Amino acid sequence: IDIMLRNSLVLLLLISYIFSFFVWIYWFYKSLKKDPYNKKKICLINISGFTIITYLVSFIILKVLA
Repeated sequence: IDIMLRNSLVLLLLISYIFSFFVWIYWFYKSLKKDPYNKKKICLINISGFTIITYLVSFIILKVLA
């Protein structure tokens, strides 16, 4: 892949990751407010999903686009 295209893809991934992080924080807060009795389940699902997405984005940037 061309260097300029690779750098553009990395930048696009980072910007979309940061944007999705703030959307996730808002959604996480709303789901905790809506159903406070399932806090453990909501936290487990959300944090697991966040960890998987973070690992996937890091893998794409560090291994595939490097």
